[in-house]
Amino acid sequence: MMQKLSKAALAVLAGLLPGVAMATGPVSLRGENGSTFTVPVSQDNPNVLMVQGERIAALTSKGSDIPGAEKTGNGAMLFYAVVGHPFTFVVETESGQVFSLRAMPVKGQGRVYRITSASLLARPVAQARERSEAYESLLIALSRGVLDGQMPDGYVLADADPQDVVLPVVGRATQFQVWRGDSLQVERYRLTNTGARPLALREQALQAPGVRAVMFWPRSASLPAGATVTLTLIREQAVAP
Repeated sequence: MMQKLSKAALAVLAGLLPGVAMATGPVSLRGENGSTFTVPVSQDNPNVLMVQGERIAALTSKGSDIPGAEKTGNGAMLFYAVVGHPFTFVVETESGQVFSLRAMPVKGQGRVYRITSASLLARPVAQARERSEAYESLLIALSRGVLDGQMPDGYVLADADPQDVVLPVVGRATQFQVWRGDSLQVERYRLTNTGARPLALREQALQAPGVRAVMFWPRSASLPAGATVTLTLIREQAVAP
């Protein structure tokens, strides 16, 4: 019977076997529109920069610190550091967001950097639907959309970094997706019952100002000890004029 290797055993194997490589995920950079980040960038291998829910329009630097930066098919940017000294470059997105990155050139493996913006943006396509469609029908479409992966046009996945959060329920809650439209956003959580008894799942416990819909999936009146359910909250978001 095949047995799973422990993390410690995998680490030992990775060190002993030259053909074994351990994968690393994107480096998460979080901040408002206009934020500055300091990051190491490889001189030897390509680096990738992406902005969650956005397409990058341009990378700009003084002189030729990052010549030949290339756009990828998903809106990210591929670039090298060709100088050995620190330099700064500006990231502009198609929606008009701007970020500044202070690059520290290093030798070695390139990395993938993902900027997650906390700023709320006006989204005209989503706005048109939110203003023209019956409110109940829109909430149903959004709830169905997160279940089948077909969100309405104009809604973008604005945050995909898992984060532990505190909700007015017993158990552990991890936010793993935030979809944003113009005036509405859809938040998804994994809710795990860490107690020894079943947990009552009451939509009323999550009602709060701005919350427009609450959905547990799979639907159930209670969550057994140790089990996990997906919670979806649809709430209003305030967009600066």
